[in-house]
Amino acid sequence: MRRRNFALGALVVFSTTCATPGVLTQRVNNFRQGAFLNEATLKPANVTAGSFGRLYERNVDGQVLANPLVVPDVKLPNGTTRTLFYIATAKNCLYAFDLNDTSPDGPAEGPPVFCMPNDGNADLNFRDGAGHCSVSTKAIWTREIAPSGCAPICQETWPMRVGVTSTPVIDTPNGSMFIVSYHVDTRQHFLHRINIATGADAQPPVQIGGSAGGKTFNAACHRNRPGLLLQAGVVYVGFGTFSCDGWCGNNDPYRGWVFGYHALDLSPAGVYTTSADGGMAGIWQSGNGLVGDGTHIYFMTGNESPPAARGDSFIRLQASGGVISEDGFFRPANHERLRIGDTDLGSSGPIYLPGDKILGGGKEGRFHLLNSSMSGPHQEWIAFVNTYHNNSLAPRCRLGSCSVTNAPCSADADCPSGNVCNLQWGLDPTGSNCYMPPDRYQDSEHWGPNIHNGPVYWKSAADSSHGFVYLMPEKDFLKQFRYDLSTHQMETSPFHTASERPADGMPGGAISISASGDTNGIVWAVVPNANGQWFGPVSSHFVAFNANDLSILYRDDDPAAFAKFNPPIAAFGKVIRATFANRVIVYGLLPGPCGGGPVNSCGGCNTLFKPPGSWCQEGGKCGRWKCIGNSAVTCDTTVGIPNECGGCSPMALGGTGFGRGDQCFCNNLAQEGILVCSADKNHLICCPCNSAPGCGPG
Repeated sequence: MRRRNFALGALVVFSTTCATPGVLTQRVNNFRQGAFLNEATLKPANVTAGSFGRLYERNVDGQVLANPLVVPDVKLPNGTTRTLFYIATAKNCLYAFDLNDTSPDGPAEGPPVFCMPNDGNADLNFRDGAGHCSVSTKAIWTREIAPSGCAPICQETWPMRVGVTSTPVIDTPNGSMFIVSYHVDTRQHFLHRINIATGADAQPPVQIGGSAGGKTFNAACHRNRPGLLLQAGVVYVGFGTFSCDGWCGNNDPYRGWVFGYHALDLSPAGVYTTSADGGMAGIWQSGNGLVGDGTHIYFMTGNESPPAARGDSFIRLQASGGVISEDGFFRPANHERLRIGDTDLGSSGPIYLPGDKILGGGKEGRFHLLNSSMSGPHQEWIAFVNTYHNNSLAPRCRLGSCSVTNAPCSADADCPSGNVCNLQWGLDPTGSNCYMPPDRYQDSEHWGPNIHNGPVYWKSAADSSHGFVYLMPEKDFLKQFRYDLSTHQMETSPFHTASERPADGMPGGAISISASGDTNGIVWAVVPNANGQWFGPVSSHFVAFNANDLSILYRDDDPAAFAKFNPPIAAFGKVIRATFANRVIVYGLLPGPCGGGPVNSCGGCNTLFKPPGSWCQEGGKCGRWKCIGNSAVTCDTTVGIPNECGGCSPMALGGTGFGRGDQCFCNNLAQEGILVCSADKNHLICCPCNSAPGCGPG
């Protein structure tokens, strides 16, 4: 009897019909909803102290701004198949690691080399040395994709490195990763197409550039921050910058740009700028990706330099015939006050919701829910508050002038945009200091609950009528809002509020979700312990929440350097936490009495097959679990009917005592599973087809 085609093994990355989807782009999908829905191992029931925790770390060179990406079933040149995760750093290093290899890495490198601040020629005076990326003994492959060195950029983008600063995108049918690097020798950006199995170039990289609206892209003063979008065979790349970055002359301000390149050959597929009529209106979105609905592209812009008419806006583009053109936009009525207060809308990115809706918000803490057409009525409300200064009984601050810096609060005190009343860093976390009314959030980025890390969305089986939207901004708690799937409107009051909030100061917590479809949802968060805006990396902690009620399941307070804007990524039984400390931390179920295999719901081990749990899994096709006490199980398709050994035949036909029918155990097509009585009464071996019982190992 030959094995039927039941096996789940050796899927390759080039399969388009069988492969399990991975985490292939920023925030998991082109809608940027931030939820990995194929997680079968991690559940609220087992993500608890004692059963879940840190498994291993991996050394990398450079800070990790790009989200980790995960691809299952990658076939390597040596013929083995692995689940790989990819890490790109701000020093142009790219790594592929085996997600399931939990063995320790080699010793970490020494302290990083820092750039001198405000050195306009830093990129010409310093280079990272040859081989600097080779810091891990566990990488499947390592690649320096462009020269790396210092750059004259804001200290806000500490440590003044610009290498890979956006999340790549992976095309699994073609086995390719698209990634943008900044080449420090030429001050240019390049789009690469890299083989995900080897790290080699699939073709030579192309220099990014072009013109639109009579303006030409100045690569030296722009930064690629939004995650790349792969849609309809085209890779889209977005740009903005910080106004304090170097090389943007007074007569040539930075702008928002979107470039398109055909995925198969990297030939140009169009270019668009947000501000041919002025300047700025950059697309940075704290690294959140350009959104794609299959046809259109969506993003949000930052503050503009007048007379630009697309600053602080939602914009929709369409692409056709090598032309990228605007196809709608929405600009809030208070956009001028947002510009003056540096309270830009584009500090975060949008997500696409069921019912053709776009949801997003910026530094003001206000959510906007729009029709994807950018036309018609929309919903907006202050979704988050400055909880550090939200005591309405405290003296009220108003905008005005004040002659004494750091003056104590008094009733109706004048509060300019310094740290009067401790407004900037919230030194009194009880909220008893000067009350900041929400209608003032628009007037200063220091006053409101800035949204940087974008919202995420999940549909839970616990509520058939609603989807859930989650976000942890600056100065406020993690909140869950309900989205009505019939009316396509948001409830403006949070449905649940967690007990966790970040320390005052930017940029708030970064979150993502894992779930098994609409069940077993978990919100994963990395939360800064101090203000992480200007002064280098601050420490952070890691928390897992039940996605239905935001109760805390697990927390790791052992600090690690906060990776700005970078959420933990959970997939295939592991959680990858990037840091700004030249390392990546990976969590999962802890090894226990099962030798590292899964502990089942009986409290025992999946012991029938090697490795534990490989084939016979709870709820799987190979049978059902039967508890024996609380420490052992059998896999039983006969629902408790004993076999001739006195045990349960995992795949045997009822009453035969043989393992014929176990088509998903033996990997050799010429073998089949044979039940041989043993001490545990449940022993399977692989034997040549049609052999007699007791044939011995096959």
